[in-house]
Amino acid sequence: MENNYEIAICGAGIVGLACALAFAKKQKNLVIISPKYNFYKKDNISRVYAISLSSKIFLDELNIWNKLSNSSITSVNSMEIYGDNGGFIELDCLHVMLPELSWIVESDEIERVILNEIIKMDIPWIYDNCIEYTNGLLKTYNGTAIKADLIVGADGAKSTIRKIFNIQSTSKDYHSNAIIANISVEKYHNNIAYQWFFEKNILGVLPIYCTNTDNQVSIVLSLNNKDFFKIQKMDLNIQKQYLINLINPIISNKLGNIININMNSLKIFPLNLVKSDIISNLGAVLIGDAAHKIHPLAGQGLNLGLGDAKILVEIISNRDKFRHAGDFYILKKYKSIRTINIYKMIFVTDLLYNLFHSSYKLISYTRNISMNLLNNIPYIKRFIIENASKIS
Repeated sequence: MENNYEIAICGAGIVGLACALAFAKKQKNLVIISPKYNFYKKDNISRVYAISLSSKIFLDELNIWNKLSNSSITSVNSMEIYGDNGGFIELDCLHVMLPELSWIVESDEIERVILNEIIKMDIPWIYDNCIEYTNGLLKTYNGTAIKADLIVGADGAKSTIRKIFNIQSTSKDYHSNAIIANISVEKYHNNIAYQWFFEKNILGVLPIYCTNTDNQVSIVLSLNNKDFFKIQKMDLNIQKQYLINLINPIISNKLGNIININMNSLKIFPLNLVKSDIISNLGAVLIGDAAHKIHPLAGQGLNLGLGDAKILVEIISNRDKFRHAGDFYILKKYKSIRTINIYKMIFVTDLLYNLFHSSYKLISYTRNISMNLLNNIPYIKRFIIENASKIS
């Protein structure tokens, strides 16, 4: 059976679903191809993402933001970054005269609201996996053939679409793993996000919704493989105590001691850098983690993917009428516009990672002194915030 569409979106993560919803609101004939998605929370635990101002505006345009529950959103008013030898930078919303720097939002809640909107708009969904592209047809595991002018690969870092269309990519192993968990601490976070660089590791602390009896934050701990493999061999209780002993001395001055680490919330994933050519002359384009994967130290991964979706929809919707959605000229235009932001973010995150993982004393001294110098230049701090928020 052959199905004809203008656009086929492969993948049903946040970026793929946002892209589908944005195209649907432009009255495009599209289909989502992905296995059926279970978006309900398990054990009331959810991963969180940092959402920039530009991403909030995009989600607002999709009628998503105003439907998110209040308890799933926590504003970030300030961020404090600590080097490994006395360096310090504070970024505050007052530096750009805004009420918030960004927002920390539960991923499950974003997915729930987007899916509800997709159901309301009756967007076609083929519950299957794409496996090949032959004779102009995208084929699924169960034998469905889809003909589409544009095929959007939003199917994650191990993208099948990237392989099917032979879109070239390069990767770099950071020889580190990220540990994500929710922890309870003694003190309220006061809507401040923190980041500490220490011993070739990085600890990010994000403010999340708290009750009257439980002060919670979400941590992203990037551990080098030597330290990670050490704790990987421990049983769960010893792991928990090891993490408490590791993190407590770092955060205690700001957040007090750790009361509990919710080990059920703990997630682990390897860290690497992936960048790809993004487009194919056969009418395919990659967005989100399928196109690029960056170190989480800047908290910009999802924002970069949502930016992909927004720009792609704008360019496809505003193309010349005589060009179809997968016209290579249009895709090259998308690539030329989008590559600037993608590679800028890749450069910044990779540079920071390399700077803080260097053992040379001169580099250690320079990076910490530079942080302190930058902290005293308001213009530079505004520039950093505006670029992260995409304010111009």
